[in-house]
Amino acid sequence: MGMEHRFSYPYVSGDSTFGELVTALKLQQLGSYPRDTLLDLLGDLLCRKADGTKDSGVVSGMAVTPSATVEGLLHVETGLALYYSLAQDVAGNLAISPIVCNSGEAESWVTLEAPDSTNNRYDLIVARPAGALADYATRQVMLADGSKSTQNLPARYGEGVLVVAIPGTPAASPVAPDPTLGDVVLASVLVTADSAPHVIPANCVFDAREFLSPYVGGVNEYQVTAKGSADGSLEDIVERVSNPSIHVATSIARSAEGAYAVTLEIPARMIPDGVSPLVEATVQTVGAYGALTTPFVVNPILDSMTGSSGGEMLKSYTIAFTTWQESAGAFAKADLSGIRYLNAKVTFPRA
Repeated sequence: MGMEHRFSYPYVSGDSTFGELVTALKLQQLGSYPRDTLLDLLGDLLCRKADGTKDSGVVSGMAVTPSATVEGLLHVETGLALYYSLAQDVAGNLAISPIVCNSGEAESWVTLEAPDSTNNRYDLIVARPAGALADYATRQVMLADGSKSTQNLPARYGEGVLVVAIPGTPAASPVAPDPTLGDVVLASVLVTADSAPHVIPANCVFDAREFLSPYVGGVNEYQVTAKGSADGSLEDIVERVSNPSIHVATSIARSAEGAYAVTLEIPARMIPDGVSPLVEATVQTVGAYGALTTPFVVNPILDSMTGSSGGEMLKSYTIAFTTWQESAGAFAKADLSGIRYLNAKVTFPRA
């Protein structure tokens, strides 16, 4: 992976007056990452889109769940994110701030505004660093021409996370609102029309976290292997994603004779407009060495693409796999038997 950019100035820890956003203890509690994984995280953060724009993202955790008893209340789990703040360095680049969320703190909860009495709406749940900006760190920085300059670097005092609900506009066909520059997007929430606040159902919270590549190689992939059973269904299914931003909305399953399908969701901002994923699949026959087996082939098809999930925050893809068996020189649709495995991979392009 090529590193085209580096931090334009160091993150400076605060003193006892200002505090600091991330302590060594907090980072240790959130887990450790190998060297190559950290390079992927930094590469995604500093230049993670093909058009050169940058964005905030989640490193780990920070899933949003609704309260089962309190009206309009949502909770953010413990996690770590990296945030592009509105502060700028001397070269005009956006500053980078870590965000640590502790699920046991009051700041990890957010309450939605009351619902509209007529129309549904989508609210966006985002995270920002708590505290305010302050110029308190004097450091020498290297300018573009190679010369050094002494500057007061913008930093942030206060500690922790600020969870914000950005309310959407009620409408007959509502969409989620846009985040503010630098916001770490966590979820979109469907707030159904009601005369009074109500408990938010779990199926109305759509996970829209964009993870900063917590894996080596920087490829957004879904992989599956599954064995055909005697009745044509699938068993011993193993599904994996290289990026937790990819959600398996509906696991792979048989839909008709010789037909299998899976539905995947991924945050819409991670996929370039007009670009579809690459789908590959093979059928593997398990048998004695040298044994002759009836040929099987599989035809993977991108069955549908929609942007309707979570107020158009998530793109949904349904991939169909049709299996064909050769007989008397011709192929016909056929279920996988107990000695055949379906191996498939779906690769999403990176925005």
